[in-house]
Amino acid sequence: CTDFESLKKSFEMLASWRRGDANRLKVADASPNAKENQPKEGEKKDFNVITNFIEILNREKDLKIREQKISGIRTVEMYHQEVENNELPKDAKLVDKSQRHALIVASDEDFSSKTVRSWLNPPYYGNIKSMDDACHNSLGIGLVEKWSNQRELWCTTEGESAGSATTQARTEISCYPYRQEGHSAVDNLCSLQNILFDLSELKNEEVTNAVLQRYVETKHSDEAYIHWKEGTLKGTCKKTENFKGEKLPMWNRDIISSYRQLAAAPPPEQEQRPSDKGHAASDTTLAKGGGEGESRGENAAEGSATRGVNAAGVKAVQDGAAGGDQSSKQAGEQGAKQLPEDRSQAANGAPVADQAAQEVGAAAAAGAGGDKEGKDATGDRKLHQHLGDELRTGGWSIHNSSKSFPRQILSLGGDDASRKRSWKPLECDEWEETTTIVLQRDTFANFFHDSEDFFNLFLALAILDLGLADFQLFFLDLYPRGPFFDVWTNAFAKAPGRVLRAWDVKNRYAGAKVCFSRLITGIVGPASPLTIHTTVAKCAGSPLVMAYADWMIRGLRVQHKTSYVYPGERKYLVITWMSRKSSVKWPELNFCEDGTFWKCSLFSHLGIRELHRVVKNEDEVIKKLQSLEEMEFQGSKRVLVSRKDYNQMPFREQIAIDVQTDIMIVPHGAGLT
Repeated sequence: CTDFESLKKSFEMLASWRRGDANRLKVADASPNAKENQPKEGEKKDFNVITNFIEILNREKDLKIREQKISGIRTVEMYHQEVENNELPKDAKLVDKSQRHALIVASDEDFSSKTVRSWLNPPYYGNIKSMDDACHNSLGIGLVEKWSNQRELWCTTEGESAGSATTQARTEISCYPYRQEGHSAVDNLCSLQNILFDLSELKNEEVTNAVLQRYVETKHSDEAYIHWKEGTLKGTCKKTENFKGEKLPMWNRDIISSYRQLAAAPPPEQEQRPSDKGHAASDTTLAKGGGEGESRGENAAEGSATRGVNAAGVKAVQDGAAGGDQSSKQAGEQGAKQLPEDRSQAANGAPVADQAAQEVGAAAAAGAGGDKEGKDATGDRKLHQHLGDELRTGGWSIHNSSKSFPRQILSLGGDDASRKRSWKPLECDEWEETTTIVLQRDTFANFFHDSEDFFNLFLALAILDLGLADFQLFFLDLYPRGPFFDVWTNAFAKAPGRVLRAWDVKNRYAGAKVCFSRLITGIVGPASPLTIHTTVAKCAGSPLVMAYADWMIRGLRVQHKTSYVYPGERKYLVITWMSRKSSVKWPELNFCEDGTFWKCSLFSHLGIRELHRVVKNEDEVIKKLQSLEEMEFQGSKRVLVSRKDYNQMPFREQIAIDVQTDIMIVPHGAGLT
C-alpha cells in the first residue's frame, strides 16, 4: 500500500495520539506525498488502509471528547448545585476532622446554653495555642483574661455592708476600663444593677427628628445617635473616685455620664407610699379588714387576672379574697373572669404560677382580715411597695398595673438573688428583669464597621461570662435593620424577638421610666481588636478569632458547608468573583421603613448608589476564568467559577459561599471584610 517510511511515520503519529500528545490525527499526514496523491476532480479516490484507519480513530476520538465534555459539564453542574444548596440536612451528624472547631459541630442546646467564656476554655478553643505571647494578649484569649481583671466599682451605696439584706436591691455600677496594646484611648464595658433608664428622649419626636435631620444634612457623617441628657440614668448609688469621663469613649460616655444619684430611700419598714397616706392606720385597724382589706383583695385579684396565671392559681386568689368582706370576694371573681381564654402560655410556669397565686391569695386574705392574731398584716406591708411591676417566670409573664401588687411574689420565678431584690427603692413605670445589653451600632450597612460591633459583642460576652440564653439586645441608635440584621437575630440571640431596635424599645414600654435589674453598655465599634490590630499585630491562627468566626458560622447555620466537616476530600476547587456593580439603591433608601424613625421621605432624594473600584472588562475576565471548568486536573479535580453580586444576596447566603471559597477575587474595600 505504501512505502516503509510512510508506514513508520504513520504509526509514530498514532502512538503520539494514543499517548494524548495530539488531539486529532490528520489524514494529510499519512504519507509524505499525501497532498500529491490526493485524487483530482472526477477521479476515484484511492483509500489506503492507513487513511481509513485514521478516519475511524478520529471519529472514535471525537465521540469520546464529546462524551467527556458532556460528562464534565454535568459534573461541574452537579458540583455547582452542591455549593449553592445551603439547606442544613435534617439529623446531620457533623464531625470536626481537625478537632479544632468545636462550635461548628456543637448541638443547638450547647450553642444556646454554654457561655462564650466556656467555649474559650479547654477542652475547646483554650487548647489552641496563639502564635506567641504578644498575639495571645492582644488578639488571643489572653485579651479576655486581662480585660476581665480590670473590673472597677464606679458607683456604690454608702453605709451598706456586703451582707446587708438590701444590698441586692441597691444600684451598683461596675466598669471594665482597659487600654488595648496599640490603642491610644481607653476602651470600656459597664454593668449596671438596679438602674432607672429614662427613655423620654426616645419617645420625643422632636428629639428623634432632629437627630435624623442632622444625619441627612451632614450627608451621613453625623451618626444617628441621641445625645442622652443628664439624668437619663438614675439610681441610689454614689459615684466613686473611679467614675471618670475620660475612661468612657464615644457613646459610652453619653450614656454612663448621664447618671444622677437619687435621694436615698427610707428602709422598707419606714417607707410609706403617697397612695397610702389617705388611709394610714394602726396594725390593729389593718388586721380588722375594712376598706384597705377591700383594696388589697381587689388588687390581688386584679394582679392575678392578668395573663399567665392558670386556673388553679385563680382559685387560690379567690380563696384568699374570701377572707375579706363580700366586695373583696366579688373582686376576686371579677378578676378571674378577666383571664385570657388561651391559658396555654402558663403551661411551663404552672407550678410557679400556682405558688405565686397562693401567696397573692394569702396577701389578699391578710389584707381583708389578717390572721387570728393580727400579725400578718404588718409583715405584709413589704409586699406592696412597687409601681408597674412585671412578673417574668420562664417563658410567661404577668404585667400588673396595680400599685400594691406584691413585688416579692413577682420574684418567685427567679433565683435567690432575685428574691433578695424584692424591695427596690426606685419608682419606675416598668421593671425589666432580663439582663439587657444596649449598643449603638457604628453603622448599619458597612460590613467592616458592622463586623467591629459583632466582634465586640462576642468579646463582651466572653468578659462577662454570658451566653445566648442570658440576655436580650437593645439598639439605642436610630438606624434601621440593615442588610446584616440577621447576624444579630441568629448569632447573638436565643430567639429573634430578643433583639430590638430603638423603635421597638420605644413601643415595648408604655412608660418612659424603665428600671433594669441589670443593664450592660457594650464596647464601642472602633475599639474592636480586629480594627486596632489589623496593622499593629502580626498574628495568625488566633483561637479567639477562630472561635468568633466559628460562632458566626454556627449562628447563621451554615456550619455544614465548611471544609472542616466535609465528608471525604472535595473534588472541586471554588473560585468566587465578587462582582461590584451599581445595582442597588443607597442603603438609607433601600432599608427605609415608614412608621419608624427611619422614614422613607428623609431619603427620597437618593437613588442607585454608584460604586467605584470596579473592573471594567469583568465579563471578559469571567469568560476566561470559566474556561477552567472545561479542564480536569490532577486527581480528577474540577474548578468551579462563580460570579456573585453580594448586594443582591441575603447575608446568610454570602457567608455560605465564603466558607466554601478557596480563591476569592474582589476589589479592595469594606465588602472584602
